[in-house]
Amino acid sequence: MNSKELIEEIRSYCLANANEANVIKYSRYFKGGFNANGLANGQVESKVNELLQDKAITIPLILQAAPELVKSEKYEETGFALLMLNHRKKQYSHEVFQAIESWFAFGIRNWAHADMLGMWILPDHPVCHRKNDQRRKIEIPQRKVILHLAHNQALTSNL
Repeated sequence: MNSKELIEEIRSYCLANANEANVIKYSRYFKGGFNANGLANGQVESKVNELLQDKAITIPLILQAAPELVKSEKYEETGFALLMLNHRKKQYSHEVFQAIESWFAFGIRNWAHADMLGMWILPDHPVCHRKNDQRRKIEIPQRKVILHLAHNQALTSNL
């Protein structure tokens, strides 16, 4: 599978399982608007697990597909990229976090995706670990850090 096939598989699944009632139901949590297909969390997680049975879906492939998914305004597409990365955390490298940093310029748009990053992915960055591999207590709430990074990225990308 290549990145275009992975993106097409995700988008086809989202369209085939779209649920307008869920879009209306969840939109109340997104004051800035909620552009989604309306998949339930369980549907997304189930499809991610199915996709990741294919060992050809590696971190490099996910990182190749992710910019297009993250740029999409559909809520679930960014979620797919983040969840697939989260499931491959044993393969994280410095390049993974460099790629994620670039996403703030074009696609991390809401609190839910910021929370996914802050709770699942960024805590696995080496800077968040001590020698005994215990997670450090981060004094600043992670959402604030992520939103601060996003704001700074937006400011510097306009220079």
